[in-house]
Amino acid sequence: MSMQTRLPAIDIAVSQTPREFLDAMAEIAGASAEFRVEQHRDKPGGPALDVINLRYLGRSPHVDVGGQLISRADRKRISVEMRASRWTPDPPTREIYCAVAKELIGPLLTTYNRANKTRYRLRIEKAVHAEPKLPQEAAKLFSVFVTLANTASLHPLDWKRFYEFVRYSRTEISQEDMAALLTKSGFDAPYAEHISGIYSHLWAFKRTR
Repeated sequence: MSMQTRLPAIDIAVSQTPREFLDAMAEIAGASAEFRVEQHRDKPGGPALDVINLRYLGRSPHVDVGGQLISRADRKRISVEMRASRWTPDPPTREIYCAVAKELIGPLLTTYNRANKTRYRLRIEKAVHAEPKLPQEAAKLFSVFVTLANTASLHPLDWKRFYEFVRYSRTEISQEDMAALLTKSGFDAPYAEHISGIYSHLWAFKRTR
């Protein structure tokens, strides 16, 4: 997915264990015959998350469209991410992205609520909060990095400033938000995604220290 469009975070707050919820949603999706369901369990030593891929089998203006339900060990919210190999238009607008989430995940959630007497719902990040922001000190270091950086191919000094930005940042933002900030600062989307992946790995290292 192109990172040129800032898309909202979507999640579901659950009261039982996230794995129980994911197992139930996978069963509902499979029984509907509208999805091909793929489950990826947490592995020892790997990322502490469980993922369910829901690949939509019906007709859609988008190619290979589907969703992911992602459970992280340290959260009681289930992240919802919509994916497609090609959107119409591509990249998708906020409105289209949210509409696809409601159309594909919404009915599954309704079925779950009826069976379990719950009132879970899709929580979609408000547009006014969609623009990613860094804390003041981190923003200063990020500004130095992007102002001096060769956005086509980072030089060793560029990487040094990037590492310093990560090192002295006290608040982590998502990999998606970092890619959006880089794209807004002049990096091409594929290169922004590459650098944001490194950002995520550096933060994972920081958390182990």
